[in-house]
Amino acid sequence: MDGVSGPEGYPGWYPYAILAVMWACGIGLAWFSNQHPCTSVTVGKDGVVEGRATFPFRVVRRKFCLEELIPLQLIEDQYEDGGALHELQLPVPIIPGHPLVLAAGTRERCLTEKATFLAALEQCERGPRDSQG
Repeated sequence: MDGVSGPEGYPGWYPYAILAVMWACGIGLAWFSNQHPCTSVTVGKDGVVEGRATFPFRVVRRKFCLEELIPLQLIEDQYEDGGALHELQLPVPIIPGHPLVLAAGTRERCLTEKATFLAALEQCERGPRDSQG
């Protein structure tokens, strides 16, 4: 017999149905990943703060003024089992509907990232001459 045949006792369309389900799952995962970017923030030595949202097929960059970035927002979500997830977000999004998340995880980790980010901003505001002397 030519072509694809299903396992013994299954109809001939069975392998095609499995293939269709796999394709549907792949398309669904591609759509999902295209809706949820990975975000990052870079603080340059020259004081330029750049946010970046990375999607599977594109990257969106945006530069921010220092005044836009304060205050940082610490958001807490509760799970049904009583656990908590914290997110440290900048008050401005890169793209509408996609918050710029600096850190996610425990409260301590978010507060540590907040301190690191604020120290980097403070270093930029002082400039290289003030930090040497």
